[in-house]
Amino acid sequence: MNNLDHGWMYDRLDGRGAINSRFITGVNNFILFACSQQNCMSGNNIRCPCTKYRNIKYKDVEMDRYHLLHDGFVKDYFVWKHQGKANLIGEISFGNNLINGAQLELGYDNPYR
Repeated sequence: MNNLDHGWMYDRLDGRGAINSRFITGVNNFILFACSQQNCMSGNNIRCPCTKYRNIKYKDVEMDRYHLLHDGFVKDYFVWKHQGKANLIGEISFGNNLINGAQLELGYDNPYR
């Protein structure tokens, strides 16, 4: 899932107060993604990014789904770093000007080398 395509995360309710179908689909895709990242799980549990647990507690998938549908996502959680999505800032190495392994062309000499 593209980080830029996470607008659904904060569009939980429709005009009638019902849960948006787009939100439900997004939550299901989020759960699938989180479960595919075994290194970010605790057994069969994933961190719950709901407003109550804020990625602090691990919950089973169905409880995680319930919390997200009922309470929504914690504020500004567009990069799913606790579920395995790489944080672009963390991928930048300032010491040698590498971004994802490629030499950064700055167009000037870096005084911090």
